[in-house]
Amino acid sequence: MSTDARRATSSSDSASASPRGRASEGRANETSKAPETTSIPITVTQAQRIKALSTADRHADMRTMVTTVGLLGGALALAATAQAVIVLGIGDTAVGESVPFGWDLGRRIFINLLTVISTLVIVSQLRIETRRALPAAALVLTAGVGVAALRAVMQIAIGVYSQNDVLPALADAAVSGTMISLIIAFAVFVTRSQQRVRRAERTSHLPAAQSSQALVQMLRTQTRGRYRLASKTHEALTERFQHVAHEIAEITADADGLMKLRLQAVQHELAGVAIDGQKGIALFSYPEALEHGLIPAVRAFISTVPNPIAIRLRVSDSAEVLAATGSDARTIDRRAVVLQTIVESVLNALQFCHAQRIDITIGVVAGMVRVSITNDGTGSAGMGEPPGLDNLRRQVSAIGGRLEAEMPAEGGCSLIMFTPPVAANA
Repeated sequence: MSTDARRATSSSDSASASPRGRASEGRANETSKAPETTSIPITVTQAQRIKALSTADRHADMRTMVTTVGLLGGALALAATAQAVIVLGIGDTAVGESVPFGWDLGRRIFINLLTVISTLVIVSQLRIETRRALPAAALVLTAGVGVAALRAVMQIAIGVYSQNDVLPALADAAVSGTMISLIIAFAVFVTRSQQRVRRAERTSHLPAAQSSQALVQMLRTQTRGRYRLASKTHEALTERFQHVAHEIAEITADADGLMKLRLQAVQHELAGVAIDGQKGIALFSYPEALEHGLIPAVRAFISTVPNPIAIRLRVSDSAEVLAATGSDARTIDRRAVVLQTIVESVLNALQFCHAQRIDITIGVVAGMVRVSITNDGTGSAGMGEPPGLDNLRRQVSAIGGRLEAEMPAEGGCSLIMFTPPVAANA
């Protein structure tokens, strides 16, 4: 062969190989971008979870502040009333008029209760527990002085103290302002202590939580990567097997005698190789137990979940489920889709719903294979559907089934999948 011919041949080879190389490069890029597409909804979900947790923390801090101020303020109000009655006594006149015993006692209790209520309202509005040290101290003093001044005005207006001599009212206001400031400061101290304890607990649990999140994400990435690779390989091999089988069928039709018999034997052997290839691809993506049926494969997956998570599998009728889902190599692709849905649902329950208990129920209802995955998680409350649910719906729809999701407001998630039995597509 001449040099020009070799150059032409090498040029044609490189030209024919370049699209294949570009296709391989495109597949490599597609695979590398897959984690980025899944990270977007996870980030949004984590932001929603952090926001919900922050809101719950603020409500807990507010309850602590209000409870502490209410209890101590109520005790102080009773003590102040008792002190006024027992130590100082109750005067017979007020503002020059005779005052009955019950009226004087009642108005003192009324003023003290209004003082406590005013303090609670001011504390709930100022949110002192969220401030820094110096602003919080200033707000504590301001609240104490403000409530004490309001109390003094009410005492003078109702007649506890005379308008002509306000010194007793000012002295009472100084004492009550100091006590109110101390009560608010103590409530802030209790709330800050609660915040420190909460942060310490979360910090101690953070490494374990991060490890669990990383494990779940790793399992999810591996499962999706294997399933994607197996699906692409299966499609490519199926297309090639069909092409080769068609070519052999045409050659067999034109052959006769011994050659025709040999070609028919090759055609039969090729069909067996195709079935074994499909089975091998499915087993590459999922446990070996998938070859023996859906139930053994689900049990094999459950055995890989860590012990603190309780997963219970219920099967209505094993023989009926086995007949409806199949156990041979021809139906292994359909079982792989069902198992993929179960795996993704469990991973969603662990990662997004913080589930501690997951129930998987498999049965045959009204001629359809019914699979339900329910969890007791609380992390999904108000967050909507978990990421990846649309992809699962498309996968289930591709085999003639449907996927339904229930997201209660109180949390948790329930996925129900219906697929036709294998006999319906035989």
